[in-house]
Amino acid sequence: MVPYRGRLALRIARIALAIACLAWYAFRADERFASILAVLAAYLVYAVGTLFELRLDSPVRARIALIADTVFFGFWLWVVASGWIGWPSSGWISALLCGYVLVSAVMLHDVLRASGVAAVVVLLAFLFAPRGEMPLVWVSLAAGGLGVALSVEKRYLNRRLSHTLRHNVVIRSQAQGAREAERQRIAQEPP
Repeated sequence: MVPYRGRLALRIARIALAIACLAWYAFRADERFASILAVLAAYLVYAVGTLFELRLDSPVRARIALIADTVFFGFWLWVVASGWIGWPSSGWISALLCGYVLVSAVMLHDVLRASGVAAVVVLLAFLFAPRGEMPLVWVSLAAGGLGVALSVEKRYLNRRLSHTLRHNVVIRSQAQGAREAERQRIAQEPP
């Protein structure tokens, strides 16, 4: 389980990225595409809304958030690939979105979901990166591989921690039994 501050930091990062995307599109794009601006604004409203339900975390909400973030990453890449805003100047936002989606997948989900999200992110980057602009594909491929490796390591560490905690319980119960046996032995000794 990710601590409260970690989940809060992820949600604040989501808001910052939503604001960056909205502002970048609003200042760079044509006014004709108000529907895209509306989708970006809706994602910002969603991001702000998740900030206020931080204490109501559940696995289902985490999955919905992961799907929403991945779909938004694909939508942003589609907007950039469509040529409504310039690629070189918006590539850094795309890379940050890629990183955010992968970090949230690794931190909040198991290896299978994190691997699936990494594959989808790489596929989206490959499909929507403008021709001749392959750095995002390489960045997403490297970040996805790193994310999967970190997920595997997280699973390994969680299993080790679980084993250690079970072992700790056994040792505590043995120590409690030894203390009880010593008390009984002392109680039975003649004064």
